[in-house]
Amino acid sequence: MMITLGPGITLHPGSFTAVIAPEEILAAALTGSPALRKFLILFVSVGPGLSGRAGAILPYLEIRAAPSAGDLVAALQGARQTLVLVGHDPALFEGAGERPAVAGALREAGRSALVILHATTRTPSFDALARSADRTIEIIPAGGPAGRRARAVIPAYCSGTTAPRGQTLLEVS
Repeated sequence: MMITLGPGITLHPGSFTAVIAPEEILAAALTGSPALRKFLILFVSVGPGLSGRAGAILPYLEIRAAPSAGDLVAALQGARQTLVLVGHDPALFEGAGERPAVAGALREAGRSALVILHATTRTPSFDALARSADRTIEIIPAGGPAGRRARAVIPAYCSGTTAPRGQTLLEVS
């Protein structure tokens, strides 16, 4: 199973990937892959979002609400699906105390499944969780939210705009 987000940007099982992208791009990647219709998918939601669009097309999509960080950790620890999609809500992580437990649960779930932590914009809490990801992908539409071309940046989470020594930024047009 592979999910293609754009040219040269694929997601594979056995990894935890943090994705910053408009909902339309991620929904199109999920619903545009016929192979995904064969797999069990868990969408852990803290609010509305992708679940309505993807749920109508993906037959094996289970949607769970996670109104607290503890509920999110429990959902991740009990996940047996091939794909686990987590919608990020910064309000869920106002206190930094729960972030290490959530980051650990995301990383652990990513050992046996494809785990995607999704947000439409960067926030300090998303960045904190994304530090434990195997990789982070940011898709910025070139023509605004409705633009067809997208520029993808895989940043190395660090302060500043340059990657640390030994790492590079990948830009796909």
